[in-house]
Amino acid sequence: MNQIGIMQGRLLPHEIFEPQLFPWAEWKKEFLQLSINNVKKIEWMFNYDNYQNNPLFDTEVIIDLCRKYNAEVSSVCMNFFMCQNILQTSVDDIMEKIIQCAIKLGAKLIVIPLFEKSIVNGQIELKKVCDWLTGINDRQGNLVKFALETELDVLDLSGVLKDYENIGICYDIGNATGFGYNTVQELVEGFEKELIYEIHIKDKDSNCSTVLLGTGEAKIEECIGVAKDYHYKGNFILESYYRGLNSIQDTVDNINYIKKILY
Repeated sequence: MNQIGIMQGRLLPHEIFEPQLFPWAEWKKEFLQLSINNVKKIEWMFNYDNYQNNPLFDTEVIIDLCRKYNAEVSSVCMNFFMCQNILQTSVDDIMEKIIQCAIKLGAKLIVIPLFEKSIVNGQIELKKVCDWLTGINDRQGNLVKFALETELDVLDLSGVLKDYENIGICYDIGNATGFGYNTVQELVEGFEKELIYEIHIKDKDSNCSTVLLGTGEAKIEECIGVAKDYHYKGNFILESYYRGLNSIQDTVDNINYIKKILY
């Protein structure tokens, strides 16, 4: 099973490290790079910037590219909520459209980053988010799952998520390392509770800066070992660092680093 994928934009040329920028001019070209580098999966970014024109809404174009290059959009990452507070913004119609597009693409997972404008302060706010997502999903037939990426630890998350179906955790190894969590133990707890829906892979140094995989403080090999022990069937999505003009080769090197551990 090929479980390795990339966050959109990682296999495109860049002048600087700009991980949250949607690749408006070149997004189609990345599908060729997926094929060249034998990567089957990509996580689509849905950002707030110019969101009305995000190509995600052109599902037929994306489906044609996936067929041509033997790739798949495995998930959608709602970076949108990093700029718009998820609890204070009326976006039911947008989320319903996102779910509909995801279903057409075969992407059954939607990642919800609860950072910046949408940071949740404790379990009460988290429950409100889960209630809203559940309501949206119910109206769309419960055909997708949501993976929450937050600053909360797995214990706090599980205390709320145990009461919801189809809502789990997107565990970012690099971010969790930066927060000072015991990532290996957290993953054990998450797998025991069957709450780990996706794993984001990045590495961070002692200053909490994102660095090339294997050069920082994240216990990537040990974390992947836990996932293998629990027969994890989800994806490992690389949100890894690249050095500007060397972005494509850096991402290929990061992919190969994970392949050696995983396979």
